[in-house]
Amino acid sequence: MKKYYLQYLLPILVFFFVPFKMTADESYIRGDSNGDGVVNIKDVTCLIDYVMSGSWPDEGTVDNKKIKVLFFGNSYTANSVFYLPFILGNNGVDFKVSFFFAAGEGVDYFYNSWDSVAPTLYTFDSETDSVWHSEHIKPKVAVESDDWDLLVLQQFSQVSFVQDSYSNVGNLVNLIKASTEGKDSKIGWNITHPNGQIAYNYPLQSFACMESACQQNGIDVLLPYGTAICNALTKYVCRAYANPSINANRNFKLSDNTHLSPGLPMYIASLAIAQALSDEFSLGFSVQDDTTTPTVAWSTQGSVNYKGISPVYTNINFLAVTDEFRDIAKRAVAAAMENKFTVTQLDGETMKVTYNLTGCHIEGSAPTTGINFGETLSFRIVADEGKTMSSVTSRKIWGSDIPYELGENGEFEKVVTEDLVITATAL
Repeated sequence: MKKYYLQYLLPILVFFFVPFKMTADESYIRGDSNGDGVVNIKDVTCLIDYVMSGSWPDEGTVDNKKIKVLFFGNSYTANSVFYLPFILGNNGVDFKVSFFFAAGEGVDYFYNSWDSVAPTLYTFDSETDSVWHSEHIKPKVAVESDDWDLLVLQQFSQVSFVQDSYSNVGNLVNLIKASTEGKDSKIGWNITHPNGQIAYNYPLQSFACMESACQQNGIDVLLPYGTAICNALTKYVCRAYANPSINANRNFKLSDNTHLSPGLPMYIASLAIAQALSDEFSLGFSVQDDTTTPTVAWSTQGSVNYKGISPVYTNINFLAVTDEFRDIAKRAVAAAMENKFTVTQLDGETMKVTYNLTGCHIEGSAPTTGINFGETLSFRIVADEGKTMSSVTSRKIWGSDIPYELGENGEFEKVVTEDLVITATAL
């Protein structure tokens, strides 16, 4: 019956479509049905859709909203947000993205240098920029210079697993709130990826510390890019590109074992942040429909030149986003949005362990495959008859051999968060 009603309603639609302002409210444009500030054919389509379907467009969707985000961070921030402008722009979002680059620094640095030091700030504004540009500015001045929608904190990776290192999060949040008083700004947290140089139980310890700090200090928005990276690495096809024994160039991470390579890894990171922003600020798009394809040229634009995106690293480490990798990236992000501090094994794939044993053997359960992420690997390594244990090491897929001290009776116990190579020698 709706199609018959339509012929009688069309004159009314045309009447509403005439652009004149109401006397009572000069800010409301008669005929602006979809609330985008412009009267055009989209408004007629909006009304027709309503008549035919009985549903009104989602009021939470914000068309033509310019999102403004300021990050306080370091090289990990650069890794995670570098492709963000390209993804937002490709999905029709107006934006201003800025990030502080203070190498090897975290929360303490920005709290202590709030109004005294001017670190480098990189900015990409969709209205004025086609590349990143930089300036030196004090954090307090940068915060007060614009009406930021979101201000994002993160911790330095080499202390992110130490709970006490987050003691100044609340103090920094208070400084930001004082400088944004009267503005509708929110505080966010960038959940960073594991540092491959650290021989600790990554990422479980750092994720737990970050989650606690966010809960205790009233963080409004979580950006789980590090979780998405870990989710992707549960797929062996991704882990293979981080394993130097399989892929000499280590295309998933750089040769420093910690920074993400350009291409797929940085795309996953920025994709997760883009989805978090869209969800929080109703930007009206889903990265599940994203078609952004990173290029080598992106990584050499503008004034940004540091680990992960300099021409030298780009030429060696760029990992192209194939259809298979794009699918993994989207599923890794979707899982991260669902469980922001918990790693999800995609497709049920499990971790692998390789054993190199000389003059010794294993007693107990020592699986090589089928090990779930976060599962504890436990067994005994015992010297063969007439020999004495000399050394035991364990190596993560992109790490170095790390000495391991066996228990009194040869016990080996380790939580598995990555593929491992365990080497033991008895002489």
